[in-house]
Amino acid sequence: MKSILFSTQKGGVGKTTCTVHGAYYFAERKKKVIAIDVDIQGDTSYSLSYFKAYNIKASDLFTKKITELPKKKVDLAELPPEMGINAELYAENITVIPADELLVDLDQLDLNEVATNFKSNIEFLSSEYDVCFIDSGAAVGHKIVAMMSVIDCLISPIELAKYSINGIERTVRTLSYFKNSINPKLEFLGILPFKVDFGKPRQKRNYEILVNEVPELLAPLKVHNRDAIGEALEEKIPVWRVKKSAARLANQEMKALYEYISEKMNIE
Repeated sequence: MKSILFSTQKGGVGKTTCTVHGAYYFAERKKKVIAIDVDIQGDTSYSLSYFKAYNIKASDLFTKKITELPKKKVDLAELPPEMGINAELYAENITVIPADELLVDLDQLDLNEVATNFKSNIEFLSSEYDVCFIDSGAAVGHKIVAMMSVIDCLISPIELAKYSINGIERTVRTLSYFKNSINPKLEFLGILPFKVDFGKPRQKRNYEILVNEVPELLAPLKVHNRDAIGEALEEKIPVWRVKKSAARLANQEMKALYEYISEKMNIE
């Protein structure tokens, strides 16, 4: 199982979008996907609610060693008709471990125990699933330590704003620490410019700063700010199932992201 974390210490920059669409993309390719929502806001849990596990919640992965696989009940009749012929693939291949309110209490627990439990549970899930996506939210504290200690790769979606650029050094420092001391298999797949709008001169300037100063840290793609993506999340379907011509470019950009991940992580 390949575990992929979308993480940025800032909310609203595409982590949920990337997690949800990743689940759909790989499910269509007949991969067993587990999506773990550790963001207390629960947006991934909402957008993938049809495939939600009923016996395990996200905090369980940090607080105990689970002994049974996630279970779900999917009623095909309830799935949006826009899912079309892929509905059965989604129902069969996507499982979501939903966010819950106990996630806010993890920092009150022993860090070593939290990290050990999460590592053990990811290993347990790897026997059943091919791909694991984690929506971290703006994770800090015990959660981020536990996740960074076990994941295979990290992608950092950012807005092209000055505060996001200022946070890149911190992201790289954190990544280097975990890769060098705890998790040598950890790969950084890059900074992903998200909600890009080059009609705004400020965004264009900030992108040029990244290209000039840290080109080696940039993923070789970007996702523009398109209404179709938000519409897809609200309708609980992937953007490539949105029946509007305006969704075509969003479709291409999102699929390019998962093609990139597949290539880098050898997901066939």
